[in-house]
Amino acid sequence: MTTIPLADMDENDKVVWTKTKAGKYTVKSAYNQIWEPDTKQHTIQTSSSYQYPRELWTMFWNLNTHQKIKNFTWSLCHKAILTTDNLWKKKTVPKSLCPLCQQSPESVEHIFLLCKWTNEVWRHSDLQMKISY
Repeated sequence: MTTIPLADMDENDKVVWTKTKAGKYTVKSAYNQIWEPDTKQHTIQTSSSYQYPRELWTMFWNLNTHQKIKNFTWSLCHKAILTTDNLWKKKTVPKSLCPLCQQSPESVEHIFLLCKWTNEVWRHSDLQMKISY
């Protein structure tokens, strides 16, 4: 099992309410959050969301390869592939388990890296990749 190293910081974690500029919860801000239109609710993102550098995407879109490969790779990186996990979050399927192994939610990472069945496909392909995690 791999672990993610944590940064050495002297500062403790703190709870921040992202719906106010000061980061403090108020009943008024909660009320406004409940009653604001859906279009505004989905524009707020967590601060830990990773975004690929703009220069990387500029270089990527200029690669000399098929457009369908570029589109598929972009979809993978943005987790826009219709996995059962994504469909389950949208309440369109009853469960999120991988249909092959039935052991984990079928996420993008699971399909392409973690599932024991797809690992076998990678290992027996011409690339002969062994994915270790």
